[in-house]
Amino acid sequence: MKVYLAGGITGLTEEEAFGWRKNITKALTPLGVKCLNPIKSDDFAKFSANGKFLSGDSVCYWRDKFDIKRADIVLVNLDTVKSFGTLVEIGWASAMGKLIILINKNKVTHPFVTTESIQVSSLEEAILFIKEMI
Repeated sequence: MKVYLAGGITGLTEEEAFGWRKNITKALTPLGVKCLNPIKSDDFAKFSANGKFLSGDSVCYWRDKFDIKRADIVLVNLDTVKSFGTLVEIGWASAMGKLIILINKNKVTHPFVTTESIQVSSLEEAILFIKEMI
């Protein structure tokens, strides 16, 4: 099983953008789940200023779209989103028929974001749901 880790990057520090992804990966990898992380090892160095991520480039766009195609599940941490990229990823995942799990502590209710997803309120709840899918 492959899980794509969608969520905020632009405008966040490396820890804000990458920390929750590390925690999910650490919890799911021992179960045989491969986590597809849109943040690659040198992205922060290439796409940051003043300690925060800037927007990526067209390579990031196509790389992320390719990873969503490969994924079985798209896990979206909506609570980290400060830009548009994650919303586009939700649209791609929906159009590709992917299972979308949406971490939505802030209770966003817009139907373009919530209609096609299973909503949970925490990372822990998302991990439990994915464990049940294995």
